[in-house]
Amino acid sequence: MKKSIYIFVILILISEIYSLKIFHSLFLGGDLGYILLYIWLLFGFIIYRRKTKNPLYKKDNLIPVCFILFGILLSMFSAYILYGQTFIQSLIAYRRQYFWIVVFVLLYVRPSERSIIKSLNCFSIVYIVATFLRTYILPQWFVERELFSAPGVEMQFCIGLPLLTIPMYYYCGRVRNYFELRDFLGVLFYAIFFVLVKNRSVLFVVIIIVAFSFITSKRKKISIPVTFIAGILFTYFTFDTFVELNDETVNQVNDADYNRVKAFDYMLFSSHKDWLAILFGKGFISSHASSNMSNLMSMGIYNTDVGFVGYWDQYGIIPIIVFTFIIIKVLISKFVPFYIKAIGGHILVCSITISYMGIACNIMWFTLFYYLYLYYNYRNRCSIYKYHRILNLKNNNRLLFKKNYTLLHRSRRFQVRS
Repeated sequence: MKKSIYIFVILILISEIYSLKIFHSLFLGGDLGYILLYIWLLFGFIIYRRKTKNPLYKKDNLIPVCFILFGILLSMFSAYILYGQTFIQSLIAYRRQYFWIVVFVLLYVRPSERSIIKSLNCFSIVYIVATFLRTYILPQWFVERELFSAPGVEMQFCIGLPLLTIPMYYYCGRVRNYFELRDFLGVLFYAIFFVLVKNRSVLFVVIIIVAFSFITSKRKKISIPVTFIAGILFTYFTFDTFVELNDETVNQVNDADYNRVKAFDYMLFSSHKDWLAILFGKGFISSHASSNMSNLMSMGIYNTDVGFVGYWDQYGIIPIIVFTFIIIKVLISKFVPFYIKAIGGHILVCSITISYMGIACNIMWFTLFYYLYLYYNYRNRCSIYKYHRILNLKNNNRLLFKKNYTLLHRSRRFQVRS
């Protein structure tokens, strides 16, 4: 099986694009979708079994993920001490956190950059078609609209929207280097869709990175006039949209009853936290152990609304340190392409909103970012090794030539003397 197909199936399973009403009770109401996902992940260890050594599947690359899982495990003790949640209840309640094994799977399967981008492009097409079907054409076929977004306000997009930023930033990187027509059209395709969706956490960062890519392109003769014309047209057609989104953002931030404001205020200031909760979080609390989470949800307070802060409230400071360390390490790296840094920057900028790593689509978003960094890190080390090997070979050839020349010269002198 092609690796792009394997990754594509993972993306489909985590996005729940298949959430037709006839499957709702099976895939969304229960956990069958996640069971299928975990089976498919483990299937990768079988179909891509290797006899040779895998340079990516090694201890140094797996340690950060082990720290994340270790932090999640420690939060189970917090849940037990603070709320009396048994470890059996925690193992069941934490079932969606086990998706972090996808890092082990990708490093073991070792897909190429081309396979990843190809699978993401195919996924994006299916995702966009499903979004239009859900919103305009056949909404009655899908689950209730309010499960995904407010009716009449935004397009009813499926789970996994941030994943579409990866192929878009890939084309942004190519625009900076080559500015070919297909790359420009790729950026334009994704930008139009993000404008139609009107998701602020994605759209505002995307526009900044796209503008930076066009302005800093190496092909100035093409990029400058195209950027000028595209900027005028884009501003003309989307100005009202951005004004509306900006006004909405200002009003919500100033509204004390806004969900994100309430969640941020509660988790940083109002929530009682002792040293155990600060270091290891409060844990993911099952409704069978405590009504704390359901009470917060009834007040409109969700961990997923405040990104890293919400994740810290549940799973402690250790995973947050790992996330931040990896992102900063990538951002300051010299050999990593622009588009991977753009993904990391987007995750970091949105760490107060959408970068909540407790749901599968955002785990996959971070995992692909981390894997691409390791992929290029390995390629860079191979290039350096190859360079030094060629250099050593040249030096050895020079020494060998000098040695042979000396021996030849001595032999001639000996022959003359004899």
